[in-house]
Amino acid sequence: MLNQRQLFLSHLAPTSHTPLLLEIVRASGSEMFDKDGIKYLDLISGISVSNVGHCHPDVVKAVTEQANKYMHLMVYGELVQSPS
Repeated sequence: MLNQRQLFLSHLAPTSHTPLLLEIVRASGSEMFDKDGIKYLDLISGISVSNVGHCHPDVVKAVTEQANKYMHLMVYGELVQSPS
């Protein structure tokens, strides 16, 4: 069975020839933590975290409320959706 690192390398395209290969298990604010509890400052912050950080309480609350209603409906102008 392949481990997480092997799965990552065999299925995703790395952005460089020497990817960091950090195995992040949780994040909060601008900090990320690996499986050994080592803390890293997230200077990259991808989609949805670049302006408020990881796990911002207001964002988590809004996502939870929306997930309790529905996660995804058909797009392309067929159904009217209204986020809560």
